[in-house]
Amino acid sequence: MSERLRNIRKSSARPLAAVVVAVMLAALLPLFASGCGAATPADAVRNFLKAVDTNNWNLFLSSVLPDQVRKMTSDDIVYWRDTALKQAGQTVKYNPGQLGMKTQLKKNTATVLIVSGRIVLVKAKDGADVVLNIGKQTYSYVDSKTKKVVTQPFSDREKEIVKGLTEYPTQKYKTQWYVNFPLQRPSSTTTQ
Repeated sequence: MSERLRNIRKSSARPLAAVVVAVMLAALLPLFASGCGAATPADAVRNFLKAVDTNNWNLFLSSVLPDQVRKMTSDDIVYWRDTALKQAGQTVKYNPGQLGMKTQLKKNTATVLIVSGRIVLVKAKDGADVVLNIGKQTYSYVDSKTKKVVTQPFSDREKEIVKGLTEYPTQKYKTQWYVNFPLQRPSSTTTQ
């Protein structure tokens, strides 16, 4: 084979190789994104909540315990990336920079509690936003008929709902902190 023909084949293979490398990197991005944890349990939770607020898939993955990320199937990835994360960000707004947090540390695990600040449930009552005042354990909304702000204390049922929005288990993994959040897609056959 002539020298010129070999050079032509080599030069045409380079763009193809670049495309293959780019596709491989894009496919592996979720695996690389996991493992970029935070210095403290509270920072891990702030990153997690910020990911929900901004629908940021990479930040979401990097704030979740890598063991949980590795357990995900392709169906789990599609569910969390394309459905659940987006819906969560459209229904709850945390604004994590304004939330007060308390950490209950136990060796390499910790529970982070949101103890003050406001969490907004978007259009949760008659099309109005419901603002949860965590420190005061009250919620408020604008009444659609009177247009006045109504404030109520949390009932026992509401306290249980709020608990799911304000308690986050975290775990230390290779010197960094992550939210220990299961990423398996909920089964469609679960019973209530």
